[in-house]
Amino acid sequence: MERISIVTGGASGLGLELTRELVSKNQNVCIIGRDAKKIENAIAQVGGTVVGYSGDICDEIFVKNVFSDLAKKGYYVDYLYNCAGIGIFGAPVDMDIQKINSVINSNVVGLMCISYEACRNMIEGGTIINISSTAGLKGNAEESLYCASKWAVRGFTEAMKAYYKKKNIHVIGVYPGGMQTAFWKPDCGLNPDVSKFMDPAEVAKVIVFNVLERKTSYTADITIERK
Repeated sequence: MERISIVTGGASGLGLELTRELVSKNQNVCIIGRDAKKIENAIAQVGGTVVGYSGDICDEIFVKNVFSDLAKKGYYVDYLYNCAGIGIFGAPVDMDIQKINSVINSNVVGLMCISYEACRNMIEGGTIINISSTAGLKGNAEESLYCASKWAVRGFTEAMKAYYKKKNIHVIGVYPGGMQTAFWKPDCGLNPDVSKFMDPAEVAKVIVFNVLERKTSYTADITIERK
C-alpha cells in the first residue's frame, strides 16, 4: 500500500501550508475539512497527489469512513497532522455554553476522535502530530476558553505519548505562536496586529522538517515562537 498523510483543517491556514510542504516532499496527502469547496480549491492550488473529504471529525462514523475509503484506495495512513481548530476569545463573563461547545468540539473532541481511529489503523506504526498552541503552555488574558482547549490537547498528547512509549506509534505536540492566517476572524473576540505574527508557510516547513521519520530518533515536542 502507498503511504499517505492526513491533515485536518488542510484547506486553509497552517493546514494548507502543511499540505503544500508535504506535497513538495513528494508525500501523498489527504485533507479533511468542513467546506467541500475550500477543499476543492486547495487541491487545485497544491497539485500533487491530494485527496479530500468534507465532514465533521467529531462524527465518529465519518472518521471511520475516511480511513476505510483510504484503505480501499490502497493507502496506509502513517502520519496524522491534527491541525483543525478555532478560537473564540474575550472576557470570562462573555463566554457561554454555545461558545464552550464550539471550541471544545473543534479543538479537542474532533482531535481525539480522529487520533483514536488513527491508532486503530496504524498497525504498522505511524506518527500523530497534535498542533496545539503556545496557549497550551501558559494562560493568557481574554483566552480562558481557548487556553482550556489547548491545555486539554497538551494533556491528551502527553498521555498518548506515555501509552505508546517504546511502541510503534509516535505522538508529537506542536506549540506555535500566532500566525498570519484567517484564524483571526473579525468576530473571534480579539483584534491583534497579525502583521507581526509568523508566516504559516515558514511554520509548516519547521514542523515537517522535524516530523519526517529518522532512523534513530524523533522529535517529541516542537515549540515555535515568533520574533
